[in-house]
Amino acid sequence: CPDNHYCPEGFPAAGGNVTPCPAGFKGGSGLSNPQDCTPCDAGHYCLSGEGETECPAGTYRAKQGAESKSDCIPLKPGTYSSATGLTGDIGTKCSEGNFCPPGSTKETPCPVGTYSNSTSLHYQHNCKTCEPGTYCDETGMTVGTQCTAGYYCPPGTIYEKQFPCQAGTFSDPGTKCQIIIDAFDWVNVDNPICDVECAYCTAGYYCPAATAKGDEKICPKGHYCPTGTMTEFQYPCQNGTYNAAEGKSEPDDCVICPDGSWCGKGTSEPTKCPAGRYYKHDGTSPTRAKNVDDCDLCPAGMFCTDTESSNCTANFETKIHKNTQKNPQKSKKP
Repeated sequence: CPDNHYCPEGFPAAGGNVTPCPAGFKGGSGLSNPQDCTPCDAGHYCLSGEGETECPAGTYRAKQGAESKSDCIPLKPGTYSSATGLTGDIGTKCSEGNFCPPGSTKETPCPVGTYSNSTSLHYQHNCKTCEPGTYCDETGMTVGTQCTAGYYCPPGTIYEKQFPCQAGTFSDPGTKCQIIIDAFDWVNVDNPICDVECAYCTAGYYCPAATAKGDEKICPKGHYCPTGTMTEFQYPCQNGTYNAAEGKSEPDDCVICPDGSWCGKGTSEPTKCPAGRYYKHDGTSPTRAKNVDDCDLCPAGMFCTDTESSNCTANFETKIHKNTQKNPQKSKKP
């Protein structure tokens, strides 16, 4: 009798009397009854009749008897591991400058314009906006680089020479430009010196050049405006997140897009996956659905809500990629 199967005594295996061990169990050769099959080891899963397979990287299984890959549990957020077959939640702590969503197999660096001086970050929106007076031109930075003389660096600056001081102005390294009004909140004096008599635009608002006191513009939906924001759409919520309220000021104000929907950059409301498509986050990807193409097509023979697919009941069928119906029409058997 082959591995991971059993063959009742007194019946020839060649006659088709071979039965696979059930899912969650394994066994050697020559087994004669189901009791000879043993539970799948921790760190593994066992499909029916197929023996053990190690849980994939980024997951673990502490108990015996896993029946499928879905029984392997994603590593906790803030950790990662490329090892397979783990028996415990023992991933490596995510280092400074990086973030690690649940089930990470490696660290993901914070994007340009941000940094992190903390360990064990969970998601991209946990990375900090680059501080005023510094720029963050590389991924995975743990501290911003001091702004170059002759330039100014509002929060989130990406390039060394992104914001030059205007003609007739100057700056020392890491300071604001003198006289220039750009990126500041209000002015009510003649010939102001910005680092003395102008204030950074209030968090939750944006301020075009030469904004007067009381004329701050409220931050639009789908965006956030940290202190010193200059333009309306300067800081959009990233792909896979959204923000339905005005006047928000932090990346954390952008909410993770829910299952069954997709959220592009700068989204104010999630968009539902269309009929015939669904989306359910697998717990391992660092981002959520960003466009309709991330919504999976409903497989043939199944019907779909916006978050999951299910088998059609007996005597019902669907055609590939057709719009999902709640009550499929009965089909005639040929």
